[in-house]
Amino acid sequence: MVDRPYERGVVNMGLFLEWLRARTNLAAVVTGVLLIGYIAFLVVMNYLSQIRLQESALVQLSQDTEKRAEALSYFCSERKNDLKDLAGSRAISAFFENKALGMSMEYGLQASLFGISKRFDSLLADRKLGGARIYTRIVFIDRGGKLLVDTQPGSEKQEHERDWKNFLTPKGPDEAMIFGHNGRMLSLMVSTPYFFKNEYAGQIIAWISSQTVYHLVEETRESSKRFVYIVCGKDIVPLLADRQYKTFLSELPDLGSIKNRETHLFKTVNKGGVRGDIFALRVPVHGTPLSLVTLLPASEVSGHMASWHLPLGMGVLAIIILGGMAITFRSNAQKLILHARLEESSRR
Repeated sequence: MVDRPYERGVVNMGLFLEWLRARTNLAAVVTGVLLIGYIAFLVVMNYLSQIRLQESALVQLSQDTEKRAEALSYFCSERKNDLKDLAGSRAISAFFENKALGMSMEYGLQASLFGISKRFDSLLADRKLGGARIYTRIVFIDRGGKLLVDTQPGSEKQEHERDWKNFLTPKGPDEAMIFGHNGRMLSLMVSTPYFFKNEYAGQIIAWISSQTVYHLVEETRESSKRFVYIVCGKDIVPLLADRQYKTFLSELPDLGSIKNRETHLFKTVNKGGVRGDIFALRVPVHGTPLSLVTLLPASEVSGHMASWHLPLGMGVLAIIILGGMAITFRSNAQKLILHARLEESSRR
């Protein structure tokens, strides 16, 4: 048998090329696996980071709403204390003392009522929040429902037609908040019965500025897209500064019936057909029948891209990489088969 060094060289070179291709394919496989593992790691870490940021934002939402509810609760408590102090003023007791002595309006009682009016005016001027007056009006009614003192005498004719007897609470609590609304504006009053020598003698009622309450609880940051609402019973009362009230709430279900201190996610569709998610949180105001509802667009929590969009995109990218690797491996395999067939035919 004749030794052919050239053929042996060709065979050795072919073996070397096959070994090199095998090593290259192995390196490609390892690189692909490591790349996919790294992408999976980034996907998981990014997803967990978004979830933590969302949870942190919702916790912040809860804390902010709780603080506003506490501030409103404290505000109402202080208003009760104001009327308690007002009921203990010397000016009112002096009026009933003079009345007990038989004084008439012309001889002494009118001057006593003037002293009560000055005391009421003093409270109106002294109690302010952020430079604005807290009270808009204070009245004093006797036990028969007769209006004795009114800090808004301009409305005296109209208000005399009101049945003041509806405000009398001879057996009611010492100081009480009265809440109501007309669908557009919240009405707040604080009322306390007045007792002279342990006998019911009348009622003091003070009207609280709705605008002052709104400024107390509304969102102060202009950049924020949060919406704060007051719930009176099961009815939503908007803040006067919130011009988007009607169009915004029309997209949502009944917020007055949602559970307290639970974050709810609502899916909305506006008139333009644009879909969106809204987080809603309701917190009761201690000592009152009121609640605060804060609404926050989900895009403010997780951005304009949903938390599952990025993992989905990363998954698609991983599939593309795997597909490319599979195509490359298949092409290499076909080349190896073709090369083996060529070598076999050349040997023949």
